[in-house]
Amino acid sequence: MIDLNLYAFGNGASNFDCEKGPDVLKKAINKTDGVNRYHFQTLLAANNHKQQRDALMDIVALSEKLALSTKQSVSDHHIFITIGGDHTAAIGSWSGAANAISGELGLIWFDAHMDSHTFETTPSNNIHGMPLAILLGHGAKELTEVLSTKPKLKPENVVLIGVRSYESGEVKLLKKLGVKIFYMNDIKKLGMHKVVQECLSTVTCNTTGFGISIDLDGFDPVDAPGVGSPEPDGIRADDFMPEFKAIAHHPKFLGMDVVEFNPMLDRDQKTERLAVRLCEEMIGA
Repeated sequence: MIDLNLYAFGNGASNFDCEKGPDVLKKAINKTDGVNRYHFQTLLAANNHKQQRDALMDIVALSEKLALSTKQSVSDHHIFITIGGDHTAAIGSWSGAANAISGELGLIWFDAHMDSHTFETTPSNNIHGMPLAILLGHGAKELTEVLSTKPKLKPENVVLIGVRSYESGEVKLLKKLGVKIFYMNDIKKLGMHKVVQECLSTVTCNTTGFGISIDLDGFDPVDAPGVGSPEPDGIRADDFMPEFKAIAHHPKFLGMDVVEFNPMLDRDQKTERLAVRLCEEMIGA
């Protein structure tokens, strides 16, 4: 059974349109042959806050609920998928997973961006640019302490892939922590197969379980135009999907996020179909 969380929230990015993503993807998944393998969890959405200054309190509340859901999934030995919504979804997903396992958690961060700002370094104050830093224990205390006061991730158990847009504050943090990063230039030099194998080595070496947090803007906009922060020259879907099998079917695999889908910006349902392909790979995982 695959537990599917619907994180219908976009205010972490100051763009409400990606909160519509989970509903669109749920309808698309319901049309697939494997729909009976999914268990849809209760929709997670903010009730009344529609301004950026309200984002923090909403994200805290939603992260706590999502964390309890993913904690239960991991405890029940179910694979989970969290569909966003913006990338603040990762705070809840991996806080819960980390709390459910006895050892350490590994995480592949698939993203055009580093998402490693704090309120001290961010140029925008958008919290969707902070979740990886938060999971590493840096940032707003209300979010770093979801379910536990401990950092959810250790730097040596994390790897970023597809990065090509970032600011100096987040680079400084990740360099200080020693987090491994595969920029797009690295992927072009080494090839997707070798990069994915090295990612798997990093996130499984000293861990009990691992997951992958996929921001759809990690893909090239040719394949995933329906995202809020597209960046050119990204990972091509046809290069990644064959390698993704090794991730999704690894015995230590716990679950994934698929986030930042903005259906209002999609073209010819390209991004929608790619997101569904990622979810379908979980069947039999």
